[in-house]
Formats: sequence, structure tokens, C-alpha cells
Amino acid sequence: KQLCVFVTFHIRSDKIEEWKAVHRRIWTPVGNERECLLFDVFESKEEPGLIRLVEVWEGDREWFENVQMKKPYYSLLWEKSQPLWTEPVKLEYFERAGEGSVYRDTYL
Repeated sequence: KQLCVFVTFHIRSDKIEEWKAVHRRIWTPVGNERECLLFDVFESKEEPGLIRLVEVWEGDREWFENVQMKKPYYSLLWEKSQPLWTEPVKLEYFERAGEGSVYRDTYL
């Protein structure tokens, strides 16, 4: 199974760079996890401070919540990140349908 996780943050507009500095520390460790197939960061130009992480994992939601989210680097992250939010973080889970997958080598 492949799981796509959308993690949506609403960050105070004057704290975006501080948020990025906190989060950059774990982007590489997360991306280097054996089960991580894709990790990417997107920002809304229309709504400054709206940032979405897109993660694709080899696993299901139960594995993600009970194994991946228990990694020690997350606990350090949340305590530094949370004061910068304007609302609670939102996690959305989708399982890969197995059809309609198209991408170009120029994506990355």
C-alpha cells in the first residue's frame, strides 16, 4: 500500500522563515526514511503562511501513525513549531488508487 499524507500548516506571516528554519532540520531525515517515497513542500502565494507538506509513504495510515509519527525528531519539532501556527495543523490521508499516475522527469 502507498499512503499520501497532506500536512497543512497555517503560519503567522511574520514567522514563516522561523518556521522553515525549524522544519528544515527534519526534511532530510524524513526523506531518508526507507518507507518515504516522496517528500515535498508547497507554499500558497495567495495566502502567505499556508504551507503544505506532501508525503508519499510505503505503508498504511496505521503504520504511519504508530511507527513513523513516533520517531523522536517529531517531538522536538512540534514544541518549536506549534507557537508559530495560527491554527492547528491538519493531516489528511489518502491511499493511492493505482491508476492515473502521470509525472515527468522534469518534476524534480
